[in-house]
Formats: sequence, C-alpha cells, structure tokens
Amino acid sequence: MNPELSRSAEAIRTSKRELVMQILTVFVFPILFIRFGFVPIEWRIPLLVGLVTLLVIILFTEQWNRKMLGMSTVSFWKYWKQYALFTIVGAALILVFGESISGIEEHARWWEHRHFLYLFFIVSAFQEIAYRGYLIPALAKLFKNTTTLVIANVLLFVLLHSIFPNPAINLPI
Repeated sequence: MNPELSRSAEAIRTSKRELVMQILTVFVFPILFIRFGFVPIEWRIPLLVGLVTLLVIILFTEQWNRKMLGMSTVSFWKYWKQYALFTIVGAALILVFGESISGIEEHARWWEHRHFLYLFFIVSAFQEIAYRGYLIPALAKLFKNTTTLVIANVLLFVLLHSIFPNPAINLPI
C-alpha cells in the first residue's frame, strides 16, 4: 500500500466500527433509500446536500486535516498531469459519443446552463473530497489489501451514480 495512504489511515482516530457506521450512514443507506424509492427522487439534491453537511461535520469533529484528506500542494503538483489528461480525454469522449449513446441532444452552449455552472463543479469538488479524501483513507484503515480498497471505493462511487437519470449511461462513464 502507498506509504502516504498508510500514514493517513493510521492518523484516523476513529475506530473501525465507527468508520463502518459512517460509511453506511453517508455512502450506502441514503443512496439505497433513493434507489429503491423509500426517499422520492425529487429529494435527491437536498438529501445529498445533507450528506455533504454530515460528512463535513464528521471531518471537523474528528479533526481531519488537509494532509489526511490528501489535499496538499505536493499531491497536486505530483498528479495534476494525470488528472488533466483523464479529464480532457473523458470530456472529449463524452462530447464525441455522448449524444449517440444517450440519445439526448447535446446542448450547443452547455457552459451557459445553470446546472453546469452552479452544480457540476461544486458536486465534483465534494465528490473528490468525499470519495478520495475521506473514503480512501477510511477504507485503508478497514482493508489492508489495496485491491479490496479500490474495489470497495469504486462500488460505492457506482452506487452513488445509480440514482441519477440514465444509469446505463452514467455508470460506465
């Protein structure tokens, strides 16, 4: 396992049992409640805002710092090229194949839409903090095997995206 990740996992003062409860409370149960109709789909955004708030409270209460979340200038400069390349290639593939796969007409001026401007970037930032910053170190404390950690993280990320329209399109992307 990555030594930096191991140090982050060791720095977590929360017990394994509490981490499992936090993961179930923030990442699993609410999504399953939406997915299976116990919570109406219209409540999706307010519920997700509440979950972000809960996660922020957990991070402050348990005194997580930027280093524990992997948010350092060293990490940024070390990996920015990979993130940029992945983002550019992913965006290009969506632009090229998005309409033919989804059957939804692409918006010619997508950058003018409120959804993109106000929600997309904010949601993406919180997803990074939640799934990379919090969840990966938390899972590293629970699982010593890196493969198991990555699979668990991916499955939880896929679960989140199963509540959005067109899961057949969203999940592979």
